[in-house]
Amino acid sequence: MKVDKKLKRIRFIAFSLLIVSIFCPSLLLLSEGNAYTLEEPKRGWKIFYEKGCINCHPIWDMGGKGESNLSGFPFGELATEYGKHAIQEGIKMGNNKLLSIRISPGEVPALVSFLKFIQTLDGPGNPDKGEKVLAEKSCNSCHNKIAPDLRPKAKFANPVSWIARMWNHAPEMKKEMKRTNIPWPQFNGGDLVDLLAYIQKLSPPKEKVYLTLGDQKEGEKVIRQNTCLRCHSIRGKGGNTGPEFTIISQINKGVPRTVGQVAGLMWNHFPEMEQEMKNSGLVPVKLSEREMGNITAYLLSIQKFKTDGDIVTIKNQP
Repeated sequence: MKVDKKLKRIRFIAFSLLIVSIFCPSLLLLSEGNAYTLEEPKRGWKIFYEKGCINCHPIWDMGGKGESNLSGFPFGELATEYGKHAIQEGIKMGNNKLLSIRISPGEVPALVSFLKFIQTLDGPGNPDKGEKVLAEKSCNSCHNKIAPDLRPKAKFANPVSWIARMWNHAPEMKKEMKRTNIPWPQFNGGDLVDLLAYIQKLSPPKEKVYLTLGDQKEGEKVIRQNTCLRCHSIRGKGGNTGPEFTIISQINKGVPRTVGQVAGLMWNHFPEMEQEMKNSGLVPVKLSEREMGNITAYLLSIQKFKTDGDIVTIKNQP
């Protein structure tokens, strides 16, 4: 009997060490400020689901209850989270007879990519807050009157899609707002997803149109091929009128952390950007949804997150 208990304890410790040795090095790459690209988030989701991880760890409101919701905290903190709980998880899984689960070293990059990917997505919005956003930003002063009704747009489930459409009409919107003395709306935090949730509540779409994962390399191309670097810079190369792209999170107190927040920041600064472009003889660039998605993915990829105890700070990319 004593031998059996000793063997079980050894198995628990061995399993815990396996968790630490497999997951922590990959996660610590991010905590130390190293780049880890979104290579295989779809494959990572499949592994996360098929291995039963979701049975204990929910993603937003999907999956098990009672364990850490992995979509609920910044990705840089994941290494700390795993480091704190790896041994406890190993013992718990052993008690629940889940030691048959095997995660190969080849599956780890896909899992890490998936876990990082979900941190860049905007979670479900709050329709009650969204109703307040609609009123505070004076959206109804124009929409459904002289501007298009927003309800048919409820099918677009990603705030980036909304910002892309708004961006392309921003010059006309700015003129009308100036004429009617409406201040330029600022979208901060979860404003966009809350607004979208409210519009979807008013007019539930029969189907939703989702924006696919942005391509970071294509996003960099869009930035370099247009006039963005006439004002902005990337790691010190480019203009100095606008902020350095790698420190936009530092400038904005830790925001953005999601693609929707990146798009929101671009929108917030449109009036100043348009004026600066006029001063330089330039015009605002029209962007497709795909291009906006690629740009936001790239800008997020060059933001550096580092854990310092329980505090997450942002670090410039070398």
